Amino acid sequence: MGHSMADGSQNGWIRMEISIEKCLEMLDRGESFVLATVIATEGSTPRGVGARMTVTAGGDITGTVGGGTVEAMTIKAALKSMAERRSTLCSFSLSLGNPNSIGMICGGSVEVLVEYIDAGDPVNGYLFGQVLQCLAGNTAASLVTVVERNAGRLEIDRSVFPHDNLPDQGLPPWFPEGGSLNGFQVISVDSTRQIILEELSASACICIFGAGHIGLKLAELAKFVGQKVIVVDDRPDFATRIRYPHAEGVYTIEGYLDVFDSVPVHDNSYIVIVTKDSNSDRKILEQSLKTKARYIGMIGSRTKISTIFESLRKSGVTTESLSRVNTPIGMPIDAETPAEISISIMGEIIKKNHSASVDRVTSKLSA
Repeated sequence: MGHSMADGSQNGWIRMEISIEKCLEMLDRGESFVLATVIATEGSTPRGVGARMTVTAGGDITGTVGGGTVEAMTIKAALKSMAERRSTLCSFSLSLGNPNSIGMICGGSVEVLVEYIDAGDPVNGYLFGQVLQCLAGNTAASLVTVVERNAGRLEIDRSVFPHDNLPDQGLPPWFPEGGSLNGFQVISVDSTRQIILEELSASACICIFGAGHIGLKLAELAKFVGQKVIVVDDRPDFATRIRYPHAEGVYTIEGYLDVFDSVPVHDNSYIVIVTKDSNSDRKILEQSLKTKARYIGMIGSRTKISTIFESLRKSGVTTESLSRVNTPIGMPIDAETPAEISISIMGEIIKKNHSASVDRVTSKLSA
């Protein structure tokens, strides 16, 4: 139909470094702010499409669109946008040979949507509230943002489309066939209009089974990189709020029986199995394979892994199902200490998260 689509691979609202809760808090107390989003890149750039940052009138920021000069100029544009109460598009050249270069030598270019979010407009509070509900729950939905240039001004309109309630008729011509909106995609309808499509799903969460040394370090590292964490153990002295003050949930489940009756897991969950013994690992792995978790990783030597896999095969678990398991867990960095092992595990999870995002967008582009 003549529409072009940006090759974006970020998860948009899913993997954001900004907090929707804080955005809502600002709106509730009447504080307007600017939402800056990378919507197009070419060549080598600090961040990909979907990277976000908020900027307040006082210059406070959360998130990042790439740091350095790009970020400094985006903040400057955001403060101007705040003063003028209007949104704008900013294009930055990162090549020294370009007359419009901003002085960086990455070699690419970046386009950033700098959007003024008016606390006086009740639509913004309602929209951010809808987004929060989708990220917090199991409602599969997509956010559609229409950006239109009209007489030198930007007009921005957003809507949330629940995947299970899409209208059969009347969808705009740019809407993906079958109503599939995955990842973060930008469609250029024409010279004046762009459509940003974003998947909204439950936020990623790392479910750590085993609250010992590795579990503790992994939870600390997960917090550092901005991931939600759930911790589960069968020992009440280990699975405590004192040891895990920042965890989304802390569970003590005797014998690890029917763990997922209590522990919430969805298709954006990352299960890490690092319990105190191989029998517990086996119990949790068998139950984990019945979930839709995006990642399942289990610690252990090759002998231990082979023994557990053989036991599960005898109980009816298929080889295809076992192929979902990342084991030995973590990236091969010759890790030995609990802290080093947690870094290798987190590295593997981050890689899996990015790869899953790329897979979703590539699938859509080739459909």
